[in-house]
Amino acid sequence: MIPPIARRSLLATLAAAAVLPAAAARAHHGWSGYVAERLAILKGPIRAVRFQNPHCEIDLAADGTVWRITLAPPFRMNARGVPDGTLQAGQELEIQGYVNRSDRTEIRAERIVLAGRAVEMR
Repeated sequence: MIPPIARRSLLATLAAAAVLPAAAARAHHGWSGYVAERLAILKGPIRAVRFQNPHCEIDLAADGTVWRITLAPPFRMNARGVPDGTLQAGQELEIQGYVNRSDRTEIRAERIVLAGRAVEMR
C-alpha cells in the first residue's frame, strides 16, 4: 500500500508528465501555420538577432515593416555554416520563406541569402 503523501506526489508527477508533451507541441512551430502555397522574398537590413532554442530569430526591416523571421535551430545554423555571431544587426539579408497565417509580420525562413550564398534552413 502506498502512503497517502506518496500517492499524491506520484499523481502530481504523472499529471505534470502528461501535460508537458502537449505544451511542447504547442510551443513548436508547425508548417500548417504558414502559407506554404506562396513563397515570400524579402530583402533588407537585420535589426536584431536572437541565436536561441528552439529556433533562431531575426528582425528584418523590409517593405516598410519590421518582420520577425524564424530561422533554423542553433545546431542546424551551425551545421549550415552560420554560427552565432555570423548574422549581425545592420547586415543586408535576403529571406525566402512563408508568412504566418495568423501573424502577417512573421515568416518561417526556407532559406536565407547572405553575401550571395544561399543557406537552406530545413
